[in-house]
Amino acid sequence: MRFNDTNKVLTKEIINMRNEDLTVKEGIDEYLENVKARLRPATHSNYKQYLGYISKYLGEKKIIEITRRDIDYLVNSKRAESPNISNVSLNKFITNLKIYFKFHTGTKLKYNQLKEEKKETVLVEDQVKSKIFKHYEQNIDNKYCFRNYLYFRLLLDTGLRMNELCNIRLENIDLTYNVLLATVTKSGVARYVPFTDATAEILKKYILIYIKRDYIFFDFKTGNMLTPSAVESFISRLKKKLEIKGSITPHKWRHTFATSFARAGGNIEALRTMLGHSNLKTTQKYLHLNRDDILKCYHDIF
Repeated sequence: MRFNDTNKVLTKEIINMRNEDLTVKEGIDEYLENVKARLRPATHSNYKQYLGYISKYLGEKKIIEITRRDIDYLVNSKRAESPNISNVSLNKFITNLKIYFKFHTGTKLKYNQLKEEKKETVLVEDQVKSKIFKHYEQNIDNKYCFRNYLYFRLLLDTGLRMNELCNIRLENIDLTYNVLLATVTKSGVARYVPFTDATAEILKKYILIYIKRDYIFFDFKTGNMLTPSAVESFISRLKKKLEIKGSITPHKWRHTFATSFARAGGNIEALRTMLGHSNLKTTQKYLHLNRDDILKCYHDIF
């Protein structure tokens, strides 16, 4: 056996000896502290959420004793709790547990990902957009409605991710050219995204009336930045109030922006940059062009 191979074996043995009695619940703080030091705050928050659920069902289990049977139990428990949960979501729990296991044991936990069904992403329909905007425009004197209205307008105009938009500060806005500078991004690379003149007018009024703080979108009670969970909450309340059946998550608005941009003949490379993708293959997943779109593109050329 080569020296490097021997060293790897010894390292695993040392890790296993140190963690042989450590339970899933007991090992979370150490793991999250490491995640906090190495990764972005949003990633830390995401991992913490998944581990909270995993601990609910496997918390007393010794980490080193976790087997595929325990993952089966986790998956079946989650399905029993949420019958409509997709395999895509379940795979995220599986992946988080496998990463957590490797962190504490130095070994891989073998478990195949569940088969994921590819579903066409439904865009936010025009009538739904109109319904939402009309509701907010009729209640624009309410500060929460004004803020949430602007949030949706910028989602549609820019295609920014939920957390990226939450982190926009006053200093990131250029009203001369109508662009935002997203500095907190999934890739860690800042990027500029433009917005429309109509939204610019709404933004100017909002800033004039409400912005006395650093972040554009903030909690009126605490003054702190509006969190992604707070955004999800007001979207959930809006859906119920307006009796909207389809999804209106920020990610759906992101897909809607991308498809609208492509339908209007926008440059796909420019779209890739605005969406913050590293390659065009990812961007293409956001383009939901139907038969009429394809025919129009064809006849515009020939």
